Amino acid sequence: MNTLADFPPDPPFEINAYCTCGHGAKVDTAALPADLSVDRLQSLLRCRVCGSRDVSIRIGWSMPGGFDQPVRDQ
Repeated sequence: MNTLADFPPDPPFEINAYCTCGHGAKVDTAALPADLSVDRLQSLLRCRVCGSRDVSIRIGWSMPGGFDQPVRDQ
């Protein structure tokens, strides 16, 4: 099980959440504890548009040159 602390700080990573209604948003990882597991984070998310908890997350980071590389897709 990965925690937020398991992801390297450089290059920085980001987490994006996507709802089945089509809404997507970037998750503010700076406001979260480093020992929070990725699975637990996903279970806590709720869509701001429709209120659904049927939310998937994508974790990625930017590589030199600006290409985004996915780390995990749930």
